Amino acid sequence: MLVLAQSVVQAQPVLPATASALKFRVLALAESGGHHVEFTKAATPWLTKCGNENGFEVDYITNTTAITDAFLARYQLVLQLDFVPYGWKPEAMAAFKAYIEEGRGGWVGLHHATLLGDFDGYPMWPWFSDFMGSIKFKNYIPKFSSGTVRVEDKAHPCMKDVPESFIISREEWYTYDRSPRANVHVLASVDESTYSDSSAVRMGDHPVIWTNERMAARNVYIFMGHGPWLFEDKAFTTLFRNAILWAAKKFGYDGVEIDGKRPHGNPLDWPKARCQELQRLAVGDGIEIHGVAANNDFSNPVPEVRETQICFVRELIRMTADLGAKHLRVFLAWWGITRHPKLATYDIAEGYWPIVHGKFSEEEIWGWCRESLIECARYAGEMGVTLALQNHKPIIKDHHDVLRMVREVSSPHLQVCLDAPLMPDKSAAAMRDAALAVGSMQVMSHFGGEFERNADGNITGVDRIDGVVTGETNQYYRDFARAMHEIGYNGYISYELCHQLPVV
Repeated sequence: MLVLAQSVVQAQPVLPATASALKFRVLALAESGGHHVEFTKAATPWLTKCGNENGFEVDYITNTTAITDAFLARYQLVLQLDFVPYGWKPEAMAAFKAYIEEGRGGWVGLHHATLLGDFDGYPMWPWFSDFMGSIKFKNYIPKFSSGTVRVEDKAHPCMKDVPESFIISREEWYTYDRSPRANVHVLASVDESTYSDSSAVRMGDHPVIWTNERMAARNVYIFMGHGPWLFEDKAFTTLFRNAILWAAKKFGYDGVEIDGKRPHGNPLDWPKARCQELQRLAVGDGIEIHGVAANNDFSNPVPEVRETQICFVRELIRMTADLGAKHLRVFLAWWGITRHPKLATYDIAEGYWPIVHGKFSEEEIWGWCRESLIECARYAGEMGVTLALQNHKPIIKDHHDVLRMVREVSSPHLQVCLDAPLMPDKSAAAMRDAALAVGSMQVMSHFGGEFERNADGNITGVDRIDGVVTGETNQYYRDFARAMHEIGYNGYISYELCHQLPVV
């Protein structure tokens, strides 16, 4: 799906709260015997302290007898605390599989969770092997070895405040029949050349922390977890805490767009420190502030009004940078909405447009917009922000107009935001033609409309303008998504409820 991407911007940490209100519950499947029991014993007080600081509580079980769909529904996170992936009750296997595949909660697994194979008279669980990247346990280092872990995706929330490389002083370093890399997103790997034991077994490409993005549940596997000494390692405890907080929070979206249009509240006038605070809060929840929206109008015949609009957009560019976002969605022109008590409508504003612009040619108005965009694109470049020109009425009629303006402005800091509902031709062929024409210039997409849940539980999208339903979006958005996939677009499609709701 293209609706929400999986990347998150890097930011400073959110300071832990004290005596936090309960936010979520964790089910810990804990190994109760064998070589790893001391790790479990050390984990228990650490998890209690972490839970007190971050608003979660942990319930422990040592077998899978109690696990059912209803039982797992009590928990927002399953923590596989060195618990093996075999010997589970059939009902527990089915419930856990649904929990992960349907995103009913999150999962963090440690160490023994990848002991995949035929052990203790039990066959390997094929689904769990697939979940872990289609791997099978092969060997390990029985006498332990130190090793350097190198982070591969520093921007991932699990790696917040984790050093780019850190040493694990003692571990068994499992090897598998193959690297899971082809089937998972690797967050970190161990550098086998740094092993202290020169005779240690090796596997070459050796991921040790990863997430399977094919599953609906947020999930993280952390190989480390053999001994209690790990809870004295700041890199490990930071990683473990981050993984718990990230995996337990699944909002159904991965990013947000800040709407910069007045008069409703927004961070437009916030100082830099306040914007950065908002960014830290978002990243702490695994959410990216991916863009900002400007409902600007560069078409006014009065130069001073256009200058005011340029100042407005410059402020939004500054805010975009302060929020750590990449893109600012801009218009050429917008007729605006009128302000009435409990009502905002395009009707009168659209009628006012020809009165203001009727004495000027389209090319003259186009030129005003171009010169304004040139100045804004220059400032965007200075701030490290990219403007995304939306195919929004009234001056822009279709994607050809968008591309013409981008060519004339001729700045790498002006790209495209193709918005499906604004396309005059919503056929599959037209969607594809527009996408292919835009290609790699597409950096952002947006949908301003409404979705409604029907009596049968299905969700239907509708185009609604001033309370009038003008189209059904489900079909053409499927065509649009396919077209975006064809051009390799992997960014966001932001959803904005930009029409007024009925007064009730």
